[in-house]
Amino acid sequence: MPQTFTAVACTVCGCVCDDLTVTVDGGRVVSAERACRLAEPWFLSQSAGDNAVSLDAEVRRAAALLKAAK
Repeated sequence: MPQTFTAVACTVCGCVCDDLTVTVDGGRVVSAERACRLAEPWFLSQSAGDNAVSLDAEVRRAAALLKAAK
């Protein structure tokens, strides 16, 4: 069953648009509404794959990257 996510932020071209609507079906992005011509192909090439990671693990990784930043 497809899932739709609204107010998705995009950092592909540096404009950091935050009004995209992304639909995921079967672990793959199938639609990226309001994405620019650079972002749309990038979003459509994304998939969840077999590398699912918990939110807690992602937050810990992000915190470690921020802590190491200078």
